[in-house]
Amino acid sequence: MSDRPPATAPIDPRFRRRRIEVRRRAGRRRLRLITGMTVGVAAIGIAWGASRSPLLDVDHVRLTGATHTQPWKIIQTAGTLPGRPMVDVDEAAAAHRIERLPWVAEARVRRRWPNTVSIQVRERAPAASVPAAAGGWALVDDRGRVLAPVASAPADRPALDGVPPAGPPGTLVPARTRAPLDVVRALTPAMLLRVGAVVRAPDGELQLRLRAGGVVRLGDTGRLEPKLVAAEAVLGDVDARHVAVLDVRVPDTPVLTRR
Repeated sequence: MSDRPPATAPIDPRFRRRRIEVRRRAGRRRLRLITGMTVGVAAIGIAWGASRSPLLDVDHVRLTGATHTQPWKIIQTAGTLPGRPMVDVDEAAAAHRIERLPWVAEARVRRRWPNTVSIQVRERAPAASVPAAAGGWALVDDRGRVLAPVASAPADRPALDGVPPAGPPGTLVPARTRAPLDVVRALTPAMLLRVGAVVRAPDGELQLRLRAGGVVRLGDTGRLEPKLVAAEAVLGDVDARHVAVLDVRVPDTPVLTRR
């Protein structure tokens, strides 16, 4: 038996060239992949660095619509203080934070590249004043949002009497105050000039205390609009200084008691 190694058949040169070409292509693909990943990582690093550059910081804040709220308070609440990176300004979140401020009904925040943030606010309008838990009075809007404390009830808006004290600014008035506020919302401009206060009596009856003296009895908020129409019609035909009680609980048949 022979100890000579078995003979191997020679490899076809075409197969050898094909194998070398396949290996070269695989190497080129790996090189392109590594190069692409390197370039991508570098681009991300450059972009991140550029976004943190002082050239893309908040340099200007343009604020419009604020009358009752201090501008610095709005800017601070929004988190758009100068020097903050523009990419860190979340427009929706900033607007939501601003709308938590007592006077602000709506806010819009927009980034204006490269370095300006625009803030637009729409503030609430005071509709009435209510007793405040901390003493004095508080302004509220027509939806019951407490806006600000005041030392005395303003003469140009009705006061709400016989209602629970209001909490701090930014809170809502207690539920028992909602019916008097419904009355305030329903008053016409002409009636607002006549009404000094909307009163919730101990038994729950709603009344209008006239600036000239006298009382308008409304009862509850049922058929509120016809009641107020009847009251305005009667008061327009008489001297309000001579009105003691005007009962419009049944709006089709108002009853006037003179003094």
